[in-house]
Parts: sequence; C-alpha cells; structure tokens
Amino acid sequence: MTKNLRFLPLLLLAAYLVVKLFPLFNITPDAGTYVPTPQQKAQLQEVKSVLAAYPDASEDLSNMFSGLALVVNSDSGILKTTGDVRRTHQNAGALAIQVSEIPRIPGYAEAVDSFLNADIGADNVPLDAVKRKQVVDAFKALNWATQK
Repeated sequence: MTKNLRFLPLLLLAAYLVVKLFPLFNITPDAGTYVPTPQQKAQLQEVKSVLAAYPDASEDLSNMFSGLALVVNSDSGILKTTGDVRRTHQNAGALAIQVSEIPRIPGYAEAVDSFLNADIGADNVPLDAVKRKQVVDAFKALNWATQK
C-alpha cells in the first residue's frame, strides 16, 4: 500500500496539469459530449443549485472534472480502488483551492460527495473495468453539471 502512495503526488500533479493544459491546446474532451442519465441529472440538482451563485467557477470546475475523468480512464496502475479515486479528487480540489484556481464554495464539496456516494457508492471497492467506467461517467456527469 505504501509503495503506491509514493505516486499520489505525481498523480495529483498530472491531474492538475491535465486540467490546466486542456484550454491551452483546445482539446475537446469526451466529457463535454456526455449526457447524464435521468437519475444522474436528478442527483446533480443540488450540485447545480450550489454552483448557481458562483458562475465564474464553472469553467475551472468543468475542466477539473474533465481532467479527472481522463486520468481515471487512462490510469491502470495507480488508482486501484474507489477510495484512491476519492482521495485523488479531494486532493486535486484542495490543491486547486490553495492555489486560488477555484474559490471555496460553501456546500459544494458536500453536494459533490453526496452525488458521488449516490452514483458510485460509498464503499471502497476495487476498480475493475465496470466500476472504472462508472467512476469515469460520474466525473463526466459532474463536468456536465458544472458547465454554464
């Protein structure tokens, strides 16, 4: 377990760079065309309502979720469980707030966590192909919810 944790900072840096480089290269991520299921749309209402008061944060949050979807989809060696994905997501968000890339939005983290718990479950389970796709789709749905 500790052997894999040494790669966590590298993974966080990679996720941050992906988020920052998408706009520079005009890469249109697949997450931009994702349409959430009706169930996901209902679960995302809280996320959308909390974010409504912060329209300027939408693009950066959208890029972050798009980057996370790309990283989770592309990784095959570092992210082994849903717990690893949650820690990566939480750490990427914390780093983005620390460097003032996104503002601290009251209630937003709780709304996103509530959506993730409802969509992918709250248990720490291995990332097999089916669960990985489910996690990627959850981040794509969050990308959809954060777009203006």
